[in-house]
Formats: sequence, structure tokens, C-alpha cells
Amino acid sequence: MKKDGKYRYSLQFGMSSEEEIRAGELLESLGNKKSKVLIAALNEYVTNHPELESERCELRVSYQSIPMELLETKIRQLVEERLGSVTTFPQTNTAVPEQVEHVSQDIVDMLGDLELFQI
Repeated sequence: MKKDGKYRYSLQFGMSSEEEIRAGELLESLGNKKSKVLIAALNEYVTNHPELESERCELRVSYQSIPMELLETKIRQLVEERLGSVTTFPQTNTAVPEQVEHVSQDIVDMLGDLELFQI
């Protein structure tokens, strides 16, 4: 849209592909310099694809879906990698049963005291 001697546009796209994420992250990092990069990129693209300026140009946008099984496999792999890097320490049960009962009763008493703060 032309307004006040400038072109103004709002742009939004998803994060469902590597291409979209890469483009989105680049635009995020550019801050107020997005316009210069978009102008250069679009002009270079149109130079390499002059058919875009033709009125008869037909644009087709297609998406390639990822099979659910492949996505689940990748997620499992990432989770396993993360869990593999976690260091665990053996847990020891040092609480004496009487101490557990005492702590449990303290918690019950504390929760009972919360009623005093209700409006």
C-alpha cells in the first residue's frame, strides 16, 4: 500500500519449515534494517525470475507435510539426546518414618491455618 510517499506492508508467516524459521530469524535479527534487505532480495529474485513481473504470471505455493511417524521419531531422538546429557545422582532415603509423620502433620497444620487468610 502506498501511503505518505512510502510503501507500507505487514508481513506474517508461520514457523512450520526450516525455510520459514531461517527467514523469520533473519528478519528478527535485522531490527529496523529489514526494508533494505527485502528490497535487495526481491530485486535480485525478480532479476533472476523476470516472469514475476508479467501480468500472466501464475504463482503456486505448495507445502510439503512431514509424516507423523518421522516427526515422532525426530522428537524422541531429541528427547533421548537431552536426557542422555542429564547427570543423575542416586537418591538415598535418609528420612526416618517419625520425621516424615512430623513433617506431614506440620503441612496439615499449615494448610489449616490458610483458612484464616480467606476473605
